[in-house]
Amino acid sequence: MTTDKIHMNSSSSFIPPRQSRRRRLLVFFITGNPGLIEYYRTFLTHLYAIVSRFTSLQGVDLHLFGQSLGGFGIHQHGDAAHEDELPLGLEAQIQRVHHTLLDAAQSMRISDGDRPVKVVLVGHSVGAYILLEILRLQQESRRQDKLQTQYVEIVGGILSLVTRFPHDAAATTAAFIKSKWGIRQALHMAKDEIATITEDRWDDELWGAAVASSSPKTKLFFYFGENDHWVADRTRDELIAARAYQTTRGEEWRPKMEIDQNNIPHGFCIKHSVPTAEK
Repeated sequence: MTTDKIHMNSSSSFIPPRQSRRRRLLVFFITGNPGLIEYYRTFLTHLYAIVSRFTSLQGVDLHLFGQSLGGFGIHQHGDAAHEDELPLGLEAQIQRVHHTLLDAAQSMRISDGDRPVKVVLVGHSVGAYILLEILRLQQESRRQDKLQTQYVEIVGGILSLVTRFPHDAAATTAAFIKSKWGIRQALHMAKDEIATITEDRWDDELWGAAVASSSPKTKLFFYFGENDHWVADRTRDELIAARAYQTTRGEEWRPKMEIDQNNIPHGFCIKHSVPTAEK
């Protein structure tokens, strides 16, 4: 059965009083384009299993959440409420994902005494761009004291589409092709990506530089594909040279950036979900 939303939760229906103050962690995943969350089910399931081994030992209540991007609903009711806005451009997708994130974090706060929620954002391909834009919006909201989450750690991955699908991915692709807006939405968004994603547009604070602020710093991790035709090697290498941590003392705030050495393709969610989750 295919869905437009995946939510995994370690909470039980009854939590003893002595455990009612457990810390909470929200792992929030942002898809690439095409933005169907079902492509990532195996990856997210394995990722959840890995992370939960550590969070359970530390008494942390783990939530993992992912949702298809707007316009990629594979059920008739999925995008019905916003059909007059489709297809969505990149900026609209960013705003939509940001609101979904804040809603998810806020619902966790309300249901558990309004305690702060730690958030880890994970993005694939254009999802990595979206998460950086969300981080920028987060910083702006923090300055205005409107942020719903206290601390966000971001894991970003720009990892090449393959054309051979195993059964589960083939089923998702079939549903995508049959959906009302899927193909049009994918092409519209791809056109917008080409026009918008051109250069590093973020300031040093977003990349983790020390600034005069009492807010905790976000930790950034990037995992790039080797010989990834969706991201030019030169562009990738220039970004790493300009922004990545290079073991220089005093620059530990810089993002950690790694180039894959295991032949994992850009479209890792098709056949390489498990090794990618284990990274």
